[in-house]
Amino acid sequence: FARVLTMTHMRRVLYAMLTGGLKPLTDLADELGVEVDFENSMRDWIKTSLGKEFGFSPAASGIFADSLDPSTESMLTRVKQMVGYGDLDKLSRAIRDRDIAAVDRVHASVHPPRSGLRKKLLKYVPE
Repeated sequence: FARVLTMTHMRRVLYAMLTGGLKPLTDLADELGVEVDFENSMRDWIKTSLGKEFGFSPAASGIFADSLDPSTESMLTRVKQMVGYGDLDKLSRAIRDRDIAAVDRVHASVHPPRSGLRKKLLKYVPE
């Protein structure tokens, strides 16, 4: 990827890194005709950033980052990734802005809260 970058492309990479998001980097790689796996690189960066910026434990940040955007799960997830609104894009912007509320929203969409779990479980317990 780095071998085929011109100065204009380097500016676009820097802008994508500063503004967050996976879509601009993927678009640039497609434009250059290079296959690059930015998803796993972004996941690794998210694992370390969640620990540094928000105090996640290494295990928790690893589980959270690995569960983001499972593109094999649904077509809707893949479409969201293609237009730049996937979980990795949203979380990278939240980390860039140091916005814990946005991190919490992404976390809640990936791991739904268990607030009504006890009530649902008691419904199936025979008396």
